Amino acid sequence: MRTITLISTILALLGLAAATAAQAKPITRTYNVSLYGVQRYTNTQTEADVHPDKCFGARGTTISRSVVKFHTAHPVRVKATFSPGYVGLVFPDSDLPIPVVADWEHNGETNREERSCVGPQGDGWFPVPIPIANNCHKTLDNYGFNLTVRPSRVEASGSASTFVPIGDPFEGCPWGDQSLDLYDGKAKLHAALIRDSDKQQAILRGREHTHSENPDGTGTSDIVKQTTIYVTFKRR
Repeated sequence: MRTITLISTILALLGLAAATAAQAKPITRTYNVSLYGVQRYTNTQTEADVHPDKCFGARGTTISRSVVKFHTAHPVRVKATFSPGYVGLVFPDSDLPIPVVADWEHNGETNREERSCVGPQGDGWFPVPIPIANNCHKTLDNYGFNLTVRPSRVEASGSASTFVPIGDPFEGCPWGDQSLDLYDGKAKLHAALIRDSDKQQAILRGREHTHSENPDGTGTSDIVKQTTIYVTFKRR
């Protein structure tokens, strides 16, 4: 009787081990991955005339902006593996490069004034001419993101992208973010939802605010960068 019980126990354990081994096998899926989104840049600079006894001074506010709308021209087809030891999405490379078309628009405004006690205009405040905005709008198709799917989040890196513009496409434009970076975004999303769905969308967001002040109190700068990226995984 004990022998039969022992044999039954062994068979049950072998069955459980076989089931566990089957579940532990890597799962491969093929997806069409696409994305679109928008990012915004605002740089607000203020100047104050804190030394009225000096000959030169400046005051006013200058706001410089960029708006970038981007999208994939065609979905990227990729085979991805869900490994039992790593429940994220494993692409053939460590990251998935996704090329996008990016429509850039730079603009700005200023009410800046300068004061001088010398020169043909004499003493007083005089408005600074608004910079001529040339070449501030352009569509670039050599941009992209690097996409990473970790166990519980999706990340898109633009600053580390392998797709970069050649030269200075906005030469002569006085406004906007001249770094030409696409901003990074993140979203909480379990990779299992992508694995088990025919179609899954992740909404990635990113925001960065940098504040600085001149040591002598003559001005401040506030730079805000924010992005929203919609990434869709469609199972084939």
